Amino acid sequence: MRALRDRRMRVFLAGTEFFRSYGGIQYINRLLVRAFCEMGGRTPLDLEVFSYIDGPEHFPARMAGGTPVRWHGAERHQGKLAWQLSKRLAAIQPDLVLFTHVSLVPMLEAVRRLAPGARVALLAHGTEVWQPSEGRVARFFQRVDSFVSPSSFTGQ
Repeated sequence: MRALRDRRMRVFLAGTEFFRSYGGIQYINRLLVRAFCEMGGRTPLDLEVFSYIDGPEHFPARMAGGTPVRWHGAERHQGKLAWQLSKRLAAIQPDLVLFTHVSLVPMLEAVRRLAPGARVALLAHGTEVWQPSEGRVARFFQRVDSFVSPSSFTGQ
């Protein structure tokens, strides 16, 4: 951990949607961006945000806190999101990749291959992780380093 304290922490936040519309998941994703921006005012931090649904124009010009944010909006193009994330993984080698929805967990393979030192976390909202519908998604869960959940029930 000493090496991490001697340089800026590099965080990638990958989600389905942040700013294009309003809903529970979008609200949580916006809170995460705001929290990382505020944390960056006290801790050296570089933040990159990858959104599957939002476009480049959806990110607000100013966010609270002291962290500049590099924004990647894929406008509902899976290939574009995968390309953006892969390109930046190889270039930046983030310390943490936080997926904010289980539907993005298949991108875990790219993280493990292109940024093998990155810790991977998954934000588990509720029913989508209680009973994952695809066997391959359940297998990906075993390769995630940490889970973040809104309640102890979902966490279990």
